[in-house]
Amino acid sequence: SDRSSEAIVSTLRNLLRGDDTNFAEQDCLGFTPLHILSCSTLHRLEMYELLIEHYPHHLFTKDKWGDIPLLYALWGRAPRVIVDLLAGSMRKHHSNYEVDWAGMIRTFCESLAPVSCLEYLTETCRRVFPDQMARLVS
Repeated sequence: SDRSSEAIVSTLRNLLRGDDTNFAEQDCLGFTPLHILSCSTLHRLEMYELLIEHYPHHLFTKDKWGDIPLLYALWGRAPRVIVDLLAGSMRKHHSNYEVDWAGMIRTFCESLAPVSCLEYLTETCRRVFPDQMARLVS
């Protein structure tokens, strides 16, 4: 419900205002809060925006498998607005960052991810990182 969504966002906002440095750390799998949110089946744009605002470096933080939050958002078929926020924020905060598209494709293939995940990945690369498209197909 909208009321519970608002409560969750409010709780996150309050946590981020505090001195809790646990949000800046990775867990035993190397996940940041942004990784965990990207794995979720419920996506709240405002939660992503808050985490990116406070911890933009988490966009690029690799987990124990070497994966960034964008991979999980693509894999889970997060709404385009979420994927665009993640990818666009990556571009904004580090315009020269080289996304490991081949590594993501390899992960999807080795994990037998649906073809739709690969299509979503290539479409995202084409729209947000057109300069990296050649490396994706080579």
